[in-house]
Amino acid sequence: MSDHYEYPYPSTELESQYPFHSYDYQRIPEHDMQRRALSFFAQMNTRRSIRMFSSEPVPQQLIELAVRTASTAPSGAHKQPWTFVATQNQRYKESDP
Repeated sequence: MSDHYEYPYPSTELESQYPFHSYDYQRIPEHDMQRRALSFFAQMNTRRSIRMFSSEPVPQQLIELAVRTASTAPSGAHKQPWTFVATQNQRYKESDP
């Protein structure tokens, strides 16, 4: 595999601004994959829709890390069509955005 994209994408200018970085893939043993998959499933299986929120403050660093993590999600055509809003205003939290 080449370390560079092939013509026509991206342009030479874009490639110099955003060079290709090879992915350092390391195969995980099957038993570790099973363990990780079960752990991930257990965590995801506890997710619920939240309609009522606690009034307890959330540390700013946790909010920033949550947004940073969420922003790593892939999107169609790499468009990132989402918006994140973090507020400490209780009335805003209770309003219908």
